[in-house]
Amino acid sequence: MSLFRPVRMHRGWRSQQSSAANTGAVCGPVALALVLASCSLAGNADAPDLLARALAAREHARPALGKATAATPVALGSASLEERLAPSALRGADGIACREGQALVTEAAVDRLREIRADGSLIELPLPRELEGPSYLAFAEDGTLFVAAGRSGSLWRRAISGEWSEIARGLPGLSGLSIGGDHVYVSQCLVEDAITEFALDGSGRRRLANNLGCPTGLLAHSGELFIALVERGVVLRLNPRDGRRTEIASGLAVPVAVRRISQGELVVLETQTGLLRALDPTATSAAGPGLAVAKLAPGLSDLASCGKSVLVINSLWASIKMIRPWPGDVRTLVAGGLLVPQGAALIGRSLLISDGKSIKRLENGQLTILAAQHLTKDFPPPSSIAVGGDGAIYISVAERGEVIRLDLLSGKVTPFSSSLRWPTSLARFWTGEMVVAETGTGKVLRLGPTGEWWPVAHALLSPVGLIADGGRLLVAEPTGGRVISLREGRSPLSVASGLAQPAGLAIGTAKQIYIAERGTGEISVRQSAGSVRRLVTGLDLGKASRPYPREIPLLAVPDGTLLLASPGDGSVLAIRP
Repeated sequence: MSLFRPVRMHRGWRSQQSSAANTGAVCGPVALALVLASCSLAGNADAPDLLARALAAREHARPALGKATAATPVALGSASLEERLAPSALRGADGIACREGQALVTEAAVDRLREIRADGSLIELPLPRELEGPSYLAFAEDGTLFVAAGRSGSLWRRAISGEWSEIARGLPGLSGLSIGGDHVYVSQCLVEDAITEFALDGSGRRRLANNLGCPTGLLAHSGELFIALVERGVVLRLNPRDGRRTEIASGLAVPVAVRRISQGELVVLETQTGLLRALDPTATSAAGPGLAVAKLAPGLSDLASCGKSVLVINSLWASIKMIRPWPGDVRTLVAGGLLVPQGAALIGRSLLISDGKSIKRLENGQLTILAAQHLTKDFPPPSSIAVGGDGAIYISVAERGEVIRLDLLSGKVTPFSSSLRWPTSLARFWTGEMVVAETGTGKVLRLGPTGEWWPVAHALLSPVGLIADGGRLLVAEPTGGRVISLREGRSPLSVASGLAQPAGLAIGTAKQIYIAERGTGEISVRQSAGSVRRLVTGLDLGKASRPYPREIPLLAVPDGTLLLASPGDGSVLAIRP
């Protein structure tokens, strides 16, 4: 039974372009182990724009979830388990749409489309295997569902009968989707930076506009298009018939979507501030950002009007808030958490986790955001993370082929190394230098102090899970089913084989090697003498990713505890062998 009443709405979302907007804060010159606990939440208008507004998401700390469906881990032998963070209900929340009481949400990172029930429970709906990265949703008037697939750059349609068909492809950088009358409109950021029109069957492809400034979350309304421009901080009204353009709002802090509330009001979502601002659709010029009508946590990405309810999703937390009536009381419909963990590091009492859109801090059972897309200047989608010898955080960016550096004291993000092919796991070598698994080429690279690199090993099979142990490196080959030991100037040595997609490694104080296998959902330990013992089974460690595997974040703490940030369900487990 649904709380949502019928309403026709059009959908879109946002791009993954990093913003250049400002959000200031600074931390004092404290010891590294206390940096994360000592950073001020108040912010400083004259300071570098990193921590304050991002850490203001502390108010959005993860409550108990209780509605996620996950595997049931089982400790074997003398091992024990402790849940440090419960599984996340959603593994991403990208686009949302509602029609006749049915609300749908996409999870691009895990290729899922799910229906949201009034009690916050989620039901998965089947998708075609070829539909990769479902991101943006829109319903046509007759109930036909349209889905823009960001990763595959294609447009799909699901008929009322449930039959799926691909109606357009070759759309890189998809960043929004809307239906207007008998036309489909899509926006593209990054590669194309354009608005394109199709007929409902995918025919009649027509480019309406170029070079707009990263168009996202567009809305077709009253015969015109309303488009949020991330890079310029404006909302543009575009006439699709004659191409006439009018800016109707300006000075926005990373606008990501324009939406229509059921009562007819148009609003723009400002992701950097969490504000929803009312727009005048008939404005002839931009007189400012518009009147703030609601305030939520930063990270907003989309909105759907469902009868008397308005559902708002936050892509950084994969959470859904319900405002009922509009504008009125706000309650949590789906609580947030981790998205898809891809790397982890320890600093003092804090566990830092890279989950694909942000770096989150877990301390005393609470999650806060340290850095994130659209909240942190020049911050791209993070992959693996590691603490460097200089105390900074080094972050691999697989899709962009680079490694960046985050200075915790100044909050500054700077490029470090580039021209890499799908870099994933990072580790700190005994010399203090960083090493990275260049998964796309089968190499392990050592990075010099200015980002220059040279190979430690090559001809490996998509290496991930890199860790350093004194003068040697250990790395996993998921496709080869083995763990390799590397030393500069020597041939690689296999230390474990016959494994099922190993992708996470850690090394204990007694030189024992802990291995997480995605294919079996197990963690095992291999002693230096060669004996093998399974510690945990039944883990949800996620599916194999494309185009290359990603690591399973696994850390060994000096007291003997293992920490696992599961890519499969977003939980964090402490395993005591």
